[in-house]
Amino acid sequence: MQVTVQGKLFPEKDQARKLNELMRLQSSCMRYSYNRICEGKSKPEIEADLKENFSEINSRCRRGGYFRAKYNHESAKELSKADEFDSPEKVVFGGRKNLKKREQGEISNEEWKKLRNNQLYSRGDGSKHGNLNLRFVKQDGKLNLRVNVSNKEWIHVPTYLSREKERFLAGNKPYGVRIIRYDGKYKPRSHSERSKSRRWVLERVLLA
Repeated sequence: MQVTVQGKLFPEKDQARKLNELMRLQSSCMRYSYNRICEGKSKPEIEADLKENFSEINSRCRRGGYFRAKYNHESAKELSKADEFDSPEKVVFGGRKNLKKREQGEISNEEWKKLRNNQLYSRGDGSKHGNLNLRFVKQDGKLNLRVNVSNKEWIHVPTYLSREKERFLAGNKPYGVRIIRYDGKYKPRSHSERSKSRRWVLERVLLA
């Protein structure tokens, strides 16, 4: 059973800028991976392409982009089979309605990009205290999310979790973390990864 815990992040201005840049890069990585999956490329082939084309982010961040694409593609296929969606190939990241708004000049290019680049995901790893790129830690007695923003740089973002924070702080089991930016607010969603089977909800932006 997967347990999801929601919360809030309270980044300072410079921290928010770095989070936004990570979201932009990984979301671009995710879209690239998604298109390659639709083309029928294998995971090793895609990972080799990502290493060449997205060297600005570390391998775990690239892997997070790949798994976002994989889970989105699986969800899109399920929705397509249930006649709730046309086909995985017709996905519009950012939303078809928002794309039309952009084409008609109702939203700016910057607003459109924010809609397409509003998430960051890191898969859990039990051998790395639960999660290496996005890890919950205590600093000066307060809960923070430690974010790997580059190979040798970390930021500690003040964090609130609705429940079960001690379980994540223990770090003896893998947990995934997904950060979603909405209306300028950053909301982490954390889930324990207790088995190889993980459910993933199709990113809302696809259907907006």
